[in-house]
Amino acid sequence: MIRHHPSAEMLMSYSAGTLDTGQTLIVAAHLEACPTCATHALNARSIGGALLENALPTTLSENVTFECISDKIEQAERPAASELESPQPIKLANSLEAFTLSPLLQQVLQQSSSRLRWRFVAPGVRQCALPLFSSPAERVRLLALEPGFKTPEHSHHGFEHTLVLKGSYSDETGNYCKGDFQSVTAADCHQPVAGGEEECICLTVTSGAPRFTAFLPRLLRPFMDL
Repeated sequence: MIRHHPSAEMLMSYSAGTLDTGQTLIVAAHLEACPTCATHALNARSIGGALLENALPTTLSENVTFECISDKIEQAERPAASELESPQPIKLANSLEAFTLSPLLQQVLQQSSSRLRWRFVAPGVRQCALPLFSSPAERVRLLALEPGFKTPEHSHHGFEHTLVLKGSYSDETGNYCKGDFQSVTAADCHQPVAGGEEECICLTVTSGAPRFTAFLPRLLRPFMDL
């Protein structure tokens, strides 16, 4: 049973299409597993559509043409040359199908599988960066924690959204199992601990590096690529 969900504000932003790529992906993956949030998002979209239908029409400038708008959209969606450069083909050691929660996420991972691999972060934790064309401030990753692994206590320079795909973890706010969604802000400090029965795999979207409380993790953070 899913007990933790995105906030109402985040669901509204998702329905309005104003979230960045990583946040859109993680919310959509949660919605595919959570009928309650899927209903809330559908209702929010319906309300937004009704408001648009009742809104007064706006007159565009004579200089604004369809071709002009199309060009702006194409420029916004076209990735920079540096983003198109990919490393040597790599594959994840683990089977993606074995733990993915969402058909949408599974499709995204399979499309990028030639560019994905697990990277060692520290004893007990690995990560896999997802090469999505998103905001420069966003980092979208899979994290794998060994059973019982305790992360160093930390806060964040920005937000962190986490969706559990396999296993579980707990922190000061509760226990998070498959399908659960957690959001933390720069004002929050926590210390997640993976469940002791199986590996915990999560999808995370962050907008800033963690701020570790203890000296040694702070010292090593630049080398851990977190």
